[in-house]
Amino acid sequence: ALTAATWWAGKDTKEARRLHATATTAAATGYLTVASFTDPLGRAGFKNWTPDAFEQLNMPYMIVWIEEAAKFFREGTEMEGL
Repeated sequence: ALTAATWWAGKDTKEARRLHATATTAAATGYLTVASFTDPLGRAGFKNWTPDAFEQLNMPYMIVWIEEAAKFFREGTEMEGL
């Protein structure tokens, strides 16, 4: 809903700016969703989501593919494990 609202709010801007704002909102929403799961995972003793985390915590997972996002980080090393 937030992504759709961003698209609608940008209706009077240039298409590239509207697309960028919408994509950024979608990425941030995905990041915040994943970040909200890290605290329960850590409390349960997990460093990362695994199928065991789903079994023990009934915690689903989400896959996000951000094309070429690694180049925005320091040499891309933060995303090597992905």
